[in-house]
Amino acid sequence: MSFTGYSVSVSPTLPEVTGAVINAPSAKLVKYDTNGNVVLSNTAGEAIAGIIVTGDVGDTLPMGASVTIAITAITPALASGVIAKGAFVSSNGDGSIKTAVTDEAIVGQALEAATAAGDLIRVQILKGGTAV
Repeated sequence: MSFTGYSVSVSPTLPEVTGAVINAPSAKLVKYDTNGNVVLSNTAGEAIAGIIVTGDVGDTLPMGASVTIAITAITPALASGVIAKGAFVSSNGDGSIKTAVTDEAIVGQALEAATAAGDLIRVQILKGGTAV
């Protein structure tokens, strides 16, 4: 589909470039830096660009590396601790997700529970609202 020379993407992912080194990148939250590249979400409750797609990303993504991020999909995300199924989640400030609290940007909804830090759980990415 296109509108006057622009096409509308229906893909739930985007190819991006890293603006800094990201260690253990799989399933972590990223945001855009001032140059338009993705970097680890490092402030609790902030809005995100997306979640790094799990798979063959290796142990470390160097600055300038190509990476695919999920922006509107159901995708694995790294939990920072216990999260209830159905809870709205936000950035924990270290690339992981946590249960959202008042005034934090909601980045998704947990589709399964996390019982400990480091659990990978399925999350429906939802952007644009804040927790109340």
